[in-house]
Amino acid sequence: MLIPPSPLLESEQYIRLGACIYDDRDQEGTYPEQAYVIYGGDMKVSIGIDVSMDTLDVALYDGKTFKSGRYENSKSGFVEIEKDFIGYNGFDSLVSMEATGIYHLKAAVYFHEKGYTVSVINPLIIKRYTEMKMLRAKTDSVDAKAIAEYGYYESPCYFIRKKGQNERIKQLLRQIDALHRMQSENRNRLHALEKIPEADETTLLIYRETALFLKDKEHQAEQKINEILKEFYSDDYKRLIGIPGVGKRLSSLIIGFFGKFESFENAKQVSSFIGLNPSPRQSGISLNGRGTISKKGNRYMRKIFYMASLSASRYNKDCRELYERLIKNGKNKRAALVAVANKLARQIFAIIKYDRIYDQNYQKNEKYC
Repeated sequence: MLIPPSPLLESEQYIRLGACIYDDRDQEGTYPEQAYVIYGGDMKVSIGIDVSMDTLDVALYDGKTFKSGRYENSKSGFVEIEKDFIGYNGFDSLVSMEATGIYHLKAAVYFHEKGYTVSVINPLIIKRYTEMKMLRAKTDSVDAKAIAEYGYYESPCYFIRKKGQNERIKQLLRQIDALHRMQSENRNRLHALEKIPEADETTLLIYRETALFLKDKEHQAEQKINEILKEFYSDDYKRLIGIPGVGKRLSSLIIGFFGKFESFENAKQVSSFIGLNPSPRQSGISLNGRGTISKKGNRYMRKIFYMASLSASRYNKDCRELYERLIKNGKNKRAALVAVANKLARQIFAIIKYDRIYDQNYQKNEKYC
């Protein structure tokens, strides 16, 4: 059965999360929650686009031959691609590209809004695909052909643009995170300069004024997030704050990045997306290493969840019991806190996904956890 183009997808029975989960250890600023896996029939042709800041290398694959070209990463370039590669195939074409920071978004949104089927793929998947085929060359043109070929043969990750205030919250959270890094750097330099005999007073003043400026901008971003949450997401925000250990920052992150968890079927997928899921290392008798979390997920989310676990391990009944049991069984504190973060993610998923209120005495049901 041929699945209709992404703008027409409505039935969730065809949607389940899979290989689209994005590993951002090397890249940030992507939008993995916009990708879904739809299992359906093959397209007649697959168009692969290798995205860079200024250019798009394009390859069309019909199962036998390739057609290639290079275009500007701009609206005029998209129009030319549509005319040269997609137009005559219409909805039987699949347009695939890697998630490359923010540079792929304009192309993805353009073709999606035009009614074409768009697939945004985890870059790690394409890297492993090219390694499997033992491709020796590494050029933009070769990558475009690999993306087109992968889209033709494999189950693609369909791009579905999400609209609403979630994107604004995400941008503000990333800005706050960037401001924290700048404040830390500025604070360290000021501290070092203050130790220097006869430090220049003008330089010291600039560092101190910069600290105040950065703090003020952080406050502005937080105020804007609070306004958005109050106007658009007050019910979900109240439910999240009602979970012991969940504060304003984590609540904002959940609403901004996950919404109502529409893209996730269970809490295990959420843990995998964040990178909190266990990653055992065992093979025969030669390899039996100590398992760790995968870290194949969003670093920023993982950091916020870990910080929240410090509070949850003290004030959240289930998380506290888990933490104390693991410590008693010999786990180190860091490993126990990671387990608490995982537990917290499961609680949050159940509360938001199924519109519930946190109850510390609630009878657990593995179906929802």
